[in-house]
Parts: sequence; structure tokens; C-alpha cells
Amino acid sequence: MNKMLNEIDLSKIKVNNGLSFLFEDENTLNPIYRDKLLNIFYFFSEKLIGENQNIINILDVTLTGSLVNYNYNENSDIDLHIIVKDDYELLSTKAKLFNLKYNIKMEDHFVEVYVQKYDEQHSSTGVYSLLKNKWLVKPDKKINISLDKKTLEKKYNYFLNQIDIALASDNIKFIKNIIDKIKKFRQRGLENNGEYSVENIVFKLLRYDGYLKKIYDHLSNIEIKNVLK
Repeated sequence: MNKMLNEIDLSKIKVNNGLSFLFEDENTLNPIYRDKLLNIFYFFSEKLIGENQNIINILDVTLTGSLVNYNYNENSDIDLHIIVKDDYELLSTKAKLFNLKYNIKMEDHFVEVYVQKYDEQHSSTGVYSLLKNKWLVKPDKKINISLDKKTLEKKYNYFLNQIDIALASDNIKFIKNIIDKIKKFRQRGLENNGEYSVENIVFKLLRYDGYLKKIYDHLSNIEIKNVLK
């Protein structure tokens, strides 16, 4: 299933004049939301780290993504990153389970808990430390988005077709390979050209349009069926 460019909703790809509701101004995170987000971190620690939380080396808790930048929209998640030095694999799995189980929302935006290794390359142009209550990377609002629309249409349709193929398959390895291909495609764009790269915008459009959820739900259903055989 291919879409022409005029059928692809680009309205969410924009630069806003000010920061999101999370901020009082361009320098100050709203203390009410800061407290709520820290409470989510403490809740995560209590529920899924438990008695080991005192020996796990948590270096910081940060906000990143479009809601701490100027390119947010009504579908943006609140990306809550827990920066760790050790036990990354275990905590990363626990974070995924936490997100699936609790589906926490704040002002109609999902809070997505993500465990980030301290030396992991991270390409966001906006990062705010909740623990230090200050910007680590302050976003630049003087950004003009210049889209290569022909390439965007081509890449969007390529992955749209890949997802359609995956949805018709019950091969777990094959489905995971397509998901991995989409992730690597996005990461390459972030590393080379940042948040406004064609690759990252294609990823966001696939997410906004519900196609990423479809492939993840399909994979989950196949895995459950295999367990119940």
C-alpha cells in the first residue's frame, strides 16, 4: 500500500513558537510537573528495582524528546530517561514491562520510561535533568525544517510496505528484523542529521499513523500464541 505525499499528514512536523506545557518559560521546568515526573521515577524504582535500588548506580533522570524541544505535538510522548552505569539490560527490560503495565499519562501525553546507559550515544537537541533541575542540552528554537519531500515519500512507503509484509507473517524472527531495520534507519538519521532528518521524520510519521503500534501488537500476539501452543 503506497501513499502519495499529499496523503501523508505532515501537519505534526512543525516548529512551535514556545516550549510545551512542561515549562514555565524557556529556562524553567514547571515545579509541579517536575515533582510528578520524579514521583513516576520513584514509583518505577519501588515497583521494578525494589530492594536493589540502593546498589544500582543511577546517574541522572532526564527529560528528552519533542516535549522538551520546539517540535512537539498532541501525540508526543514524555520521554523520561533513567541514566544508569550498570545493570542496563535488566533495567531496560523492566522499563518496557513498566510502560506496558501502567500506561501512565500526564495531560493526555503518555510517559515513556526508558533506561539509558551512561555512555550511550544520544542525539537529542533538548535534554533536561530532573535531578539537577537544569538544562543539559538547551534546544534552539531558531530552526527551519527543510524537507526533502520526494525522499520522505519514498522512504515512508518503503517501510509502510515492509510493515504490511510483516503483518502478513507469523515468523517472529522476520518481524523482529523489520522492526530492527526501522530502528537502525531512524538512528542513522539522528546520528547524521539530527531530529529533523528524513529518517527520524519517517519514523515519527509511522508512529503517528499507528503503523508501529500495529507491528508491535502483531509481534506480541504471535509470541503469545507460540507460548500457548
